Parts: sequence; C-alpha cells; structure tokens
Amino acid sequence: MENTPNAKPFYKKKWFIFVSIFAVLAIIGSFTGEDQTVQEEQFIAVTDITANTGFDEDANEYFWGANFKADLPANTKLNCKITALDSNGAELASYEYMHNVVNNGVVVGYGENAVAQVADEATVNAISSFDVKCKKA
Repeated sequence: MENTPNAKPFYKKKWFIFVSIFAVLAIIGSFTGEDQTVQEEQFIAVTDITANTGFDEDANEYFWGANFKADLPANTKLNCKITALDSNGAELASYEYMHNVVNNGVVVGYGENAVAQVADEATVNAISSFDVKCKKA
C-alpha cells in the first residue's frame, strides 16, 4: 500500500463490496419464512346426522341436539360445534362442547355442558337440519 495523501485504507476502497454483501444478506433474510403457511383447521367428517329434539315433561321444557358418527377410533376426543338450521339454511341456535367417539363411531358429548340444549317450542319445531363441525381436541 502506498503512503500518499490519496491512499485509503482497504475497508474504504472496497466499501461497495461490504454494502453489497450486507444488501444480499438483508434480501435473503427478508424472504425466509414466507413459504410458511398457516394451515386451515382440519375438520373431521361426520355422518349419520339425526335430530335429537323433543319435549321433556319432567323438566317442562323443549330441547334440541344432534346425534352423529365419525369414522375414528374409540376414545378419540373431539371439540364439536353443532348448529341448528331452519329450512332456508339460516342459523337458529348453536352450541359447542367436547365429545368422545365410542363404539361403532358414535359420538357422544361429555362434561358439564354435554346435555341437550333448551329452547322454546317454535325454535325446536323450526329445526330442519344441522351443521356439525368437529376437530380433534
């Protein structure tokens, strides 16, 4: 290296190399993680959905719920949301609680809230179908 007044240290002569390397690293770093996608919730297929509605004379109240099956091993825990729909597909009422798969794929609720839901007579009579969405707990 020459000792002249115009001579610059190496790091000042090659500043563009350092800036370029820094820029490349910054660009690479900004793209990491973009390929990571959030998976949508995986719902379990349910079958044989039937109504469980009626009037409980002992409690003097109307109730509703749904019976259904899932093709899963016994003792599989599920979190299910059951929505009662009218003939136009509009939501009348819904509830969500834990379920358990028992023999032959029958799914039953368990826990404190695992009872049929209380509703007025008009709501129970208007139920035409159910939307049941379950995911593994």
